[in-house]
Amino acid sequence: MPSKQPVLTVVMPVYNGAHYLHEAVDSVLHQTYKDFELIIIDDGSEDGSEKIILSYTDERIRFISNEKNKGISYCRNLGMQAANTEYLAWADCDDINIKTRFEKQIEFLKANKSFAICGTWLKRFGNGKIYTSKASKEPEIIKAKFIFKPSVFHGTAMWRLGEIKKYNLWFNEDLPIAEDYDFYSRCSFLFPMT
Repeated sequence: MPSKQPVLTVVMPVYNGAHYLHEAVDSVLHQTYKDFELIIIDDGSEDGSEKIILSYTDERIRFISNEKNKGISYCRNLGMQAANTEYLAWADCDDINIKTRFEKQIEFLKANKSFAICGTWLKRFGNGKIYTSKASKEPEIIKAKFIFKPSVFHGTAMWRLGEIKKYNLWFNEDLPIAEDYDFYSRCSFLFPMT
């Protein structure tokens, strides 16, 4: 672990994610922006995910292992508790990040102090199909769209962590799915997101 506190924490929850895990971790470690720590939380995987994680020697990686599976909301909250940086980004174990993602998002948040969260469009792949999910840039449209569907794609989100902690926001651990939808819909009433 580097002695200097980084500017960004990246949190990657993993549960039986071995299939894309190497690509996901590499896409974080090879970012153009370098001043970050990567917290990888293995949530009781049984598919060799832990072995893959432990094969990395990058000093920016901090590994947390749950003895048994506790669920995605628990892991997201654990990552938030472990983070103590200005910004927090999410990268799930099947997310492949473009190399300039962190650089561009930090530039945006530095230039736009009123925004607590920013995300991007999301290119989806798998099952032979590739398509792009598009998100609005306008905070009021994002807020309104939550009536129908997610308006912030969690795997692309970067937060101004102090704002999240100021409002004492956490993921609902009673939700086995859609925990991110619930979280961002609550955030939309507190501050602008894009």
